[in-house]
Amino acid sequence: MADGDLLAGIQKMLLASNLGAASVVQEALANYMKENDLDAHMVELKSHYHEQHDAMMP
Repeated sequence: MADGDLLAGIQKMLLASNLGAASVVQEALANYMKENDLDAHMVELKSHYHEQHDAMMP
């Protein structure tokens, strides 16, 4: 088992490596939400999937 300092260093490295990727995705999502009407998009998706459902379920 890793001693306290080594374990803390490993945890710090894991946290740093995970935060970078998440922040890129979060920023992209924030930009999308700023530039687009998410509620309108969800209405379109609901309609689209409702039509698909109706086509598959007679």
